[in-house]
Amino acid sequence: MDRGNQAGSPLLNPRIDSLLQDLDAGAVSRLTAFVALLTKWNRRVNLVSSTESRILYPLLGEALWAAGMYPADSHSHLDIGSGAGFPAVPLAIVRPGTRFTLLEARSKRAAFLETAAHELNLGNVSVVCNRLERYLQTMTSPGPWRRISWKGLKLERKELSQLLRLSAEEARLWVFHGTDLPMDRQQAQEMLSLRWREPCPHHAGWFLSEYGRRPVSRETT
Repeated sequence: MDRGNQAGSPLLNPRIDSLLQDLDAGAVSRLTAFVALLTKWNRRVNLVSSTESRILYPLLGEALWAAGMYPADSHSHLDIGSGAGFPAVPLAIVRPGTRFTLLEARSKRAAFLETAAHELNLGNVSVVCNRLERYLQTMTSPGPWRRISWKGLKLERKELSQLLRLSAEEARLWVFHGTDLPMDRQQAQEMLSLRWREPCPHHAGWFLSEYGRRPVSRETT
């Protein structure tokens, strides 16, 4: 029997359903409900360019592929500019043991994310409607994040520097990007160390790069 039917949810379409075949029934049900909610909201709020499978397949595929690369020791994740919820919401669905903070500056998109977290019963998700720089200014101590991700926005030097200062020493940065890296390459080389980069098999021309903090060199005297 198909897992989508086991979950009590209609199939999305054969192509997208193929992404869900290895997930448990609860995750399939939530992902199907997420797509239905996205389709409903997209009629009045510009979340994605289209909810046709040609648009949703690479977005879902990218998120679920990334979830398969998720380390077991990550218990807190900050996603910056969460927008329509890709990849953060699918990640939160299939990684329920990780606490996700979704940071979104646009109020209508933040409202969508809050609704999705509520209706999908995602107790591991909290939504913050704020800009990154202002959000970091409210923090008085380093955040607990083991993973920090962003997609579709470029971090400036000041933002990246402040983010690193307020993140755990062992934090890993997950950058979802196309051919152009959404950071100044020189500042990335100065502050970060590339650990690995992999092409997304479901999203042509897109990559996931993991960075760590570049060790501070200490000159001996």
